[in-house]
Amino acid sequence: IPRSNLSMWKNGTHQPKYDKMCRIADALGVSVEYLMTGGKAAPTVQSGVSIPILGFVAAGVPIAAITDYIGEVTISPHLAKKGEHFGLKIKGDSMAPDMRQGDIVVVRSQQTAESGDIVVVQVNGDEATCKRIQLTDDGMILQPLNPNYQPTFFSADKVRSLPVTIIGKVIEVRRTYE
Repeated sequence: IPRSNLSMWKNGTHQPKYDKMCRIADALGVSVEYLMTGGKAAPTVQSGVSIPILGFVAAGVPIAAITDYIGEVTISPHLAKKGEHFGLKIKGDSMAPDMRQGDIVVVRSQQTAESGDIVVVQVNGDEATCKRIQLTDDGMILQPLNPNYQPTFFSADKVRSLPVTIIGKVIEVRRTYE
């Protein structure tokens, strides 16, 4: 890393990108959170691979897709080898009881899915939602797990014109009780 970059980061005129923070954290054997808090977080070495939590995803009505770093979670090295992953925080209750507001979902980046997969889908290019997907000959159905919500059908034409894009497949759900 060039000294000029380090100087700008130290002076606060620029912020390092997440990939640079990961490389620095790995080199120092600490978490990105430790670096982000100026050393106030515990400098524990993670036994897995850190991935960013990039914002919130709706488990209800689609909300604007947020791509801000809001923290990180650790996944196993075995899982990390299976592709690029990121975390999202659930907002809403359409995926209850399996996913509740505040849960973190670990998502593997991919643009395809099979019927029955739980996916994160982007609608209109700027809204994202988490649902079980059912692919049909004439489009796709986004099915909530909570029976109080109705499924949403997108015809093949709507999938192309809006567009409706699969961002990734939900691999894990993480819940904390405190």
